[in-house]
Amino acid sequence: MRYDGDWVAHMFGGLARRRELTPDGFTAVVCHEIGHHISGFAFKSFVLGDNWASTEGQADCFATHACLPLLWEHETETNSRYRNLVPSAVKNSCDRPWPTTTRRDLCFRIAAGALCRVGFDWGKIPGEGVGASNRSPEAERDAMDSSCFAAMGHTMGNRPQCWFSPQVTAP
Repeated sequence: MRYDGDWVAHMFGGLARRRELTPDGFTAVVCHEIGHHISGFAFKSFVLGDNWASTEGQADCFATHACLPLLWEHETETNSRYRNLVPSAVKNSCDRPWPTTTRRDLCFRIAAGALCRVGFDWGKIPGEGVGASNRSPEAERDAMDSSCFAAMGHTMGNRPQCWFSPQVTAP
């Protein structure tokens, strides 16, 4: 939530006490919640007009593309444990874009958004305050600098169409 100038991510106790939730899973949830605040376009539309929050899919994408890689990039020993645990489809997908074993191991641990090689711009909220609204084509174009878009020629790491249906088909 955002109110009175504060940005808040509530993490309720029930989730943390679930036995099936691993520390990696909890960290991914925290990154997802932070993603609602800072990952930018595509934005949710609220009935009351408070349209600052990124959509669920964008928050997921941010978690796997920007937040988790930042947190786990130096956990090389832990990351390497995933090398033999992931399905071959994930392994093949991570092997293609990443030339080093270290980066591949991180991709194996994260999988989805880790396939996007575009660096996230931590200095801005992509698409916020751009164009007529934060859901405008201009806002989407602004976000293209911080994420993988098919319109920019990316073939891997794009947000799934069930999360995000792009308006812009060319830069």
